[in-house]
Amino acid sequence: MSFNTQAYHDQIASQSSFVASTSFCDRVSWQHSTNGLIIVDREEQTPFVGVIAGRVSPFNLKCGTSGNYLKKGLLEKAKYQLHLICPTDKILGHDFDAAIHNLDEMQKVAGTTGDRRNMIIRDVTGEMLHMVANNTRIPDSPHSRRVPNAPLMDDTTEHWPMPTEYEDDFAHVKYTHWAIPLPVSKMTNPFHH
Repeated sequence: MSFNTQAYHDQIASQSSFVASTSFCDRVSWQHSTNGLIIVDREEQTPFVGVIAGRVSPFNLKCGTSGNYLKKGLLEKAKYQLHLICPTDKILGHDFDAAIHNLDEMQKVAGTTGDRRNMIIRDVTGEMLHMVANNTRIPDSPHSRRVPNAPLMDDTTEHWPMPTEYEDDFAHVKYTHWAIPLPVSKMTNPFHH
């Protein structure tokens, strides 16, 4: 069975989380968080999780267990990083362009400098949506070696595969931070997530 682009478009376009919707900018707003500004649902005041169809670019793809950490700065500040580019399909390409337009409008509202390129990157290849997510977090309860009777660390962090060159750096943060796997799913049916 071949992939039906029109049916997929119709399915995602019917969702309130569809970023390419003409009502997107009216449904969301900016709000401060501990990591900077985030887009929230205007009514619920909760982080907005949007739906956008795109292709992951190999450009600066940093989705391994160490994220974008390069032995500069702190490992606990590392992030997963990827760039989403326009799909090759005409229908989904139109949706991508509309989503970029909407996000660009939102970025103009929040941007305080003339640069305004943290979320949308434009170069000779076109437009890319820059996406990042933390790959560690401070747990709700401390699990440091210094806390009596505290667990050493959660199971995910204990078995987190780290490149050899970063093992010493990881040893310093694994008792104070939890590793967060990047949520990835292989969709055999694009209508079920």
